[in-house]
Amino acid sequence: MNYNRKALEDLYNQVAGKPVPLRKHLRVFGEDIDLYTSTNGEYTRLGSVDDSDFKKIQKLVAGGSTGEIINYLNSKKYDKNSFQNEHDFSSLVDLLDRYHFDEYFKADQKPSLVDVKENNIYNVTKAVGLDEGGARALAQFKPVDNAGSNIGPGEILLAMVFKDVTNSDSGGDLKINSDSLEIKGQGGRFGQQSGRGGVNFSLQPMLDALGENIELPISLKNAISILYQAFTNKKISQKFIPALRKTLEQAYPSADFNHLNNVDYMDAGTHGSIKHMLLKLCFSNYVTKYNYDNVLFINKNTLDYALFDKEDALKNGGLIDTGKLKSDNFTIRDLYPNNYYVFS
Repeated sequence: MNYNRKALEDLYNQVAGKPVPLRKHLRVFGEDIDLYTSTNGEYTRLGSVDDSDFKKIQKLVAGGSTGEIINYLNSKKYDKNSFQNEHDFSSLVDLLDRYHFDEYFKADQKPSLVDVKENNIYNVTKAVGLDEGGARALAQFKPVDNAGSNIGPGEILLAMVFKDVTNSDSGGDLKINSDSLEIKGQGGRFGQQSGRGGVNFSLQPMLDALGENIELPISLKNAISILYQAFTNKKISQKFIPALRKTLEQAYPSADFNHLNNVDYMDAGTHGSIKHMLLKLCFSNYVTKYNYDNVLFINKNTLDYALFDKEDALKNGGLIDTGKLKSDNFTIRDLYPNNYYVFS
């Protein structure tokens, strides 16, 4: 017999109007548990419940587990002011209570995200003994934060499971230890998203430095390569990188422009040197502008995830150079002579 919370309270509050001692008889495995109260050595049967409801009754008799859950949430920097809807925090507490997360919160051994950088969240929760249904329910709990942004799938679950992850009270979606952690879902972008206007800039500064107008292709990386050849042919290659920087600063003002050096400007291939340089500028601009230290990509359907920091992405031989972090969204918005480009 399954009871809702009110029915469970009524079940054991019916004697003397307050919680009373509970007892269960020895039973065959799988049978429901009989509940009794004891008064002057006499036992009165209250009813029977399954194991799950018996745990709920035990918690209620002991004063409930919501206090422990709230304390844990507070330690993770979640409270009623973390969400835009005033009822979201209480809904989160109820969800955690319903699936007995408090038992995990009290456990001494919890994993660290820095030690489990690539995995599936459900695999991690199974390994630490969390209820799979509860993990999936929490992963799909997607309220709106106090800044008006949607909290993505798995975000709160990450904070609940990993001992080194908390909600952010500054930049990023979460924090890992004291560093910011930005969560990117499928198709996550570093900068203005497509369909919202893109990032526009003109190649005119390079044409001005070259001293002539030349027709350029649609591909940005190919245009840069052709301009490099033109600067070289005119024996003014020393002006190329300063002009390129002036051009790209329009779109990526916070980027690390050291990435313009040691680039093979003849390599305009799909996964070539120029493409890697452009992605490094875009990525470094994004993480510098918003002061992000770490990024976690997550598949919102499967909850496979991968964590990396900005150095992992930007270093020589890192995620961008090896093609593990890439983008194919380099396109020209308008044809020459307007020379407006978009990267998203």
